[in-house]
Amino acid sequence: MMVTIRKITFCLLLLLPGVCFSQPIHDFGTWWGVGIRKTFARDFKASLRAEVRLDENSTMVKNFYLAPSLDYSPLKWLTLTAGYRFDNRNQQSERYFTQRHRINFDVAFLYNIKRWDLKYRTRFQMHWEDYYDNDFEYPVMFNRNQVEVAFKWPQLPFKTSISGEIWLPLVTNTELSKLRIVVAQEYRLKVRNIFQVRFIYQTDLSTPDPLMGYILSARYIYSF
Repeated sequence: MMVTIRKITFCLLLLLPGVCFSQPIHDFGTWWGVGIRKTFARDFKASLRAEVRLDENSTMVKNFYLAPSLDYSPLKWLTLTAGYRFDNRNQQSERYFTQRHRINFDVAFLYNIKRWDLKYRTRFQMHWEDYYDNDFEYPVMFNRNQVEVAFKWPQLPFKTSISGEIWLPLVTNTELSKLRIVVAQEYRLKVRNIFQVRFIYQTDLSTPDPLMGYILSARYIYSF
């Protein structure tokens, strides 16, 4: 797993110079979410998350979605996930919403060193829309690779993390690849209540005019 983490980190460093010398379009957004998480049969965890995302300097609704998922952890260091997302996306130029459906399958590996958690996750996802756009060949499929480092504070209910993720297209004529970097702070109140605040930087790749997003995200999760 450590070899895979080093490869993903190396790829992220290679992509940064191209981002720095492009002509970006900047935007600020906010994401507001709630979720519920239930653990059962020891190795299984079911989740349901809802989120609203704003863009255009946080003045317009970009999309809002509902996403159920199921995790299975047969080993302490391995988690398998299957998920679905029903997504209403605002076509701002046309002033109407389209419905997007996304399914994903994840494999995550976790390595613990005292208070440090190292995680590598690979995701295979595809989506399609009820409204057919001739610019894309549906279904649109990606492989998303994420590396995360987290620190659990001693005697405090806090966990701080930083992660990097890249999108790799699996078919031709799809959306451009994407880079995302996340700095997150998690606060756990009385075991079951989890509050997350994240700062997210993301940008399109392989385009001369990438959209660079700076996003503030807040989420509450009830876990039992």
